[in-house]
Amino acid sequence: MARAATFDKRGFRLVVRPYKIPMPVERWQLLVGECVHNMRSTLDNLAFALARLRLDPPPVPGKVSFPICTTKAAFRNGGKAGLMQLPVAARDRIAKLQPFNRDGSDGQPDRDQLVLLNWLSNVDKHRMPTVVAAAPTEISHEVSAEFFSEADAIAAGAPQIVMRPELTEGSVLLEWTTTIPIEGINGKFDGKVQVFLKSQHNADHLVDTLVALHNYLRVVVGDLASFFVEPAT
Repeated sequence: MARAATFDKRGFRLVVRPYKIPMPVERWQLLVGECVHNMRSTLDNLAFALARLRLDPPPVPGKVSFPICTTKAAFRNGGKAGLMQLPVAARDRIAKLQPFNRDGSDGQPDRDQLVLLNWLSNVDKHRMPTVVAAAPTEISHEVSAEFFSEADAIAAGAPQIVMRPELTEGSVLLEWTTTIPIEGINGKFDGKVQVFLKSQHNADHLVDTLVALHNYLRVVVGDLASFFVEPAT
């Protein structure tokens, strides 16, 4: 992945070479898209199942949907229409789950997990989720320099080390320099790469993001599960 190149005989640069096996970013994007699509579809499927509790089949099936709104106005002017075929109690419950109910004490409406899910779903429909291989983490390096004499080694003192953990081809990962010419170097560089998913606000760890979305979806579904429980007799 990287090669060391000496310069001016006073140090070296560790430069990223072309990957022998490119990172499968496009495949990751497709898999993320599938996950996001299935999670968002689950909410619309849930709304349809709730509509069937009122009338099976619903009178206008194509109009049933699970809205995700960050403002009361958006819910009132459009989002609420997708719930009109549901039982009144189910409508009220879904309204309480809407992101616009966030007041700051429990998060901001635009940072709600449902908003993120909806945003990623729309991106997946029109483009592809942006998956990026971020800078390496847990970086470690060991470098030992061979000077022409012991006096040079003493005079050189501590080297200057600059790390620029970028993974693009041709970028410099590590730059090691000293004030005294060196005869040779030995060492190694280790690190792990984290994969991130870009959202409308920032980039977060891909797996953590999907797990958080899944966990919140379970909360939403669980909150509405009681409508499908047969009353005790």
